Amino acid sequence: MTLMELLSKSPLVVELNARLEKKDLEGKEMTLSETLTKHPTYESIPGYWARHEDALAHPRNQELPLVIMLRGWLAYADMHKAQFESGIGRDSLLGPQWAVIGAALRALLNGDVGRRLDLGVLDGVLYSALQAEGFDPESL
Repeated sequence: MTLMELLSKSPLVVELNARLEKKDLEGKEMTLSETLTKHPTYESIPGYWARHEDALAHPRNQELPLVIMLRGWLAYADMHKAQFESGIGRDSLLGPQWAVIGAALRALLNGDVGRRLDLGVLDGVLYSALQAEGFDPESL
Protein backbone atom coordinates (compact mmCIF):
# COMPACT_ATOMS: atom_id res chain seq x y z
CA MET A 1 0.00 0.00 0.00
CA THR A 2 1.39 3.41 -0.95
CA LEU A 3 1.63 6.28 1.49
CA MET A 4 -1.14 8.15 -0.37
CA GLU A 5 -3.46 5.12 -0.16
CA LEU A 6 -2.69 4.78 3.53
CA LEU A 7 -3.34 8.48 4.16
CA SER A 8 -6.59 8.42 2.19
CA LYS A 9 -7.94 5.77 4.58
CA SER A 10 -7.06 7.80 7.69
CA PRO A 11 -10.22 8.61 9.71
CA LEU A 12 -9.19 12.27 9.83
CA VAL A 13 -8.77 12.49 6.04
CA VAL A 14 -12.03 10.60 5.40
CA GLU A 15 -13.90 12.97 7.71
CA LEU A 16 -12.33 16.12 6.25
CA ASN A 17 -13.15 14.98 2.72
CA ALA A 18 -16.76 14.33 3.75
CA ARG A 19 -17.00 17.84 5.23
CA LEU A 20 -15.63 19.35 2.01
CA GLU A 21 -18.44 17.58 0.17
CA LYS A 22 -20.92 18.93 2.76
CA LYS A 23 -21.84 15.39 3.82
CA ASP A 24 -21.63 13.64 7.16
CA LEU A 25 -19.84 10.32 7.48
CA GLU A 26 -23.07 8.46 6.63
CA GLY A 27 -23.29 10.40 3.34
CA LYS A 28 -26.23 12.60 4.44
CA GLU A 29 -26.22 16.06 2.85
CA MET A 30 -25.50 18.85 5.37
CA THR A 31 -26.39 22.53 5.17
CA LEU A 32 -23.53 24.99 5.44
CA SER A 33 -24.70 25.86 8.96
CA GLU A 34 -24.56 22.19 10.00
CA THR A 35 -20.91 21.95 8.97
CA LEU A 36 -20.07 24.41 11.74
CA THR A 37 -21.17 22.14 14.58
CA LYS A 38 -20.65 18.62 13.21
CA HIS A 39 -18.61 16.86 15.89
CA PRO A 40 -15.45 15.19 14.57
CA THR A 41 -14.85 11.51 15.28
CA TYR A 42 -11.28 12.27 16.33
CA GLU A 43 -9.94 14.44 19.13
CA SER A 44 -6.26 15.28 19.16
CA ILE A 45 -6.29 17.09 22.53
CA PRO A 46 -8.64 15.83 25.26
CA GLY A 47 -11.41 18.31 25.96
CA TYR A 48 -10.66 20.68 23.11
CA TRP A 49 -13.83 19.86 21.16
CA ALA A 50 -16.02 20.32 24.25
CA ARG A 51 -14.50 23.79 24.76
CA HIS A 52 -15.04 24.62 21.08
CA GLU A 53 -18.69 23.45 21.18
CA ASP A 54 -19.29 25.41 24.38
CA ALA A 55 -17.86 28.55 22.75
CA LEU A 56 -20.19 28.08 19.76
CA ALA A 57 -23.23 27.43 21.95
CA HIS A 58 -22.48 30.02 24.64
CA PRO A 59 -20.00 32.54 23.23
CA ARG A 60 -18.61 35.11 25.61
CA ASN A 61 -16.38 38.15 25.40
CA GLN A 62 -14.56 38.36 22.07
CA GLU A 63 -16.04 35.02 20.89
CA LEU A 64 -19.54 36.50 20.73
CA PRO A 65 -19.28 38.82 17.70
CA LEU A 66 -17.30 36.30 15.67
CA VAL A 67 -19.75 33.44 16.35
CA ILE A 68 -22.73 35.68 15.53
CA MET A 69 -21.16 36.81 12.25
CA LEU A 70 -20.11 33.29 11.27
CA ARG A 71 -23.52 31.78 12.02
CA GLY A 72 -25.26 34.62 10.16
CA TRP A 73 -23.01 34.24 7.11
CA LEU A 74 -23.66 30.50 6.89
CA ALA A 75 -27.40 30.89 7.57
CA TYR A 76 -27.66 33.55 4.83
CA ALA A 77 -26.32 31.07 2.27
CA ASP A 78 -28.60 28.29 3.57
CA MET A 79 -31.67 30.54 3.41
CA HIS A 80 -30.74 31.70 -0.10
CA LYS A 81 -30.55 28.08 -1.23
CA ALA A 82 -33.87 27.23 0.43
CA GLN A 83 -35.63 30.23 -1.13
CA PHE A 84 -34.16 30.16 -4.64
CA GLU A 85 -33.24 26.46 -4.91
CA SER A 86 -29.68 27.28 -5.93
CA GLY A 87 -26.55 28.12 -4.02
CA ILE A 88 -25.62 31.69 -3.30
CA GLY A 89 -22.50 31.27 -5.43
CA ARG A 90 -24.71 31.15 -8.52
CA ASP A 91 -26.23 34.54 -7.71
CA SER A 92 -24.21 37.05 -9.73
CA LEU A 93 -25.23 39.97 -7.51
CA LEU A 94 -25.18 38.55 -3.99
CA GLY A 95 -22.67 35.71 -4.42
CA PRO A 96 -19.52 37.81 -4.82
CA GLN A 97 -20.47 40.00 -1.86
CA TRP A 98 -21.14 36.93 0.28
CA ALA A 99 -17.70 35.60 -0.70
CA VAL A 100 -16.00 38.87 0.30
CA ILE A 101 -17.64 38.61 3.72
CA GLY A 102 -16.37 35.03 4.03
CA ALA A 103 -12.83 36.14 3.18
CA ALA A 104 -13.11 38.92 5.78
CA LEU A 105 -14.28 36.43 8.42
CA ARG A 106 -11.25 34.25 7.63
CA ALA A 107 -9.01 37.29 8.17
CA LEU A 108 -10.69 38.04 11.50
CA LEU A 109 -9.57 34.63 12.76
CA ASN A 110 -6.09 36.19 13.02
CA GLY A 111 -7.31 38.51 15.78
CA ASP A 112 -7.97 37.85 19.45
CA VAL A 113 -10.98 35.54 19.55
CA GLY A 114 -10.42 33.96 22.93
CA ARG A 115 -9.01 30.55 23.77
CA ARG A 116 -11.99 28.21 23.43
CA LEU A 117 -12.71 28.32 19.69
CA ASP A 118 -10.76 26.01 17.38
CA LEU A 119 -9.67 28.47 14.70
CA GLY A 120 -8.48 25.70 12.41
CA VAL A 121 -11.96 24.19 12.38
CA LEU A 122 -13.54 27.61 11.78
CA ASP A 123 -11.11 28.37 8.96
CA GLY A 124 -11.92 24.97 7.45
CA VAL A 125 -15.65 25.67 7.63
CA LEU A 126 -15.21 29.06 5.95
CA TYR A 127 -12.84 27.67 3.31
CA SER A 128 -15.13 24.72 2.55
CA ALA A 129 -18.25 26.89 2.35
CA LEU A 130 -16.57 29.26 -0.11
CA GLN A 131 -15.38 26.33 -2.24
CA ALA A 132 -18.79 24.66 -2.11
CA GLU A 133 -20.32 27.82 -3.58
CA GLY A 134 -17.76 27.99 -6.38
CA PHE A 135 -15.30 30.53 -5.00
CA ASP A 136 -11.53 30.13 -4.69
CA PRO A 137 -10.73 31.10 -1.09
CA GLU A 138 -7.08 31.65 -1.99
CA SER A 139 -7.92 34.37 -4.52
CA LEU A 140 -10.29 36.41 -2.32
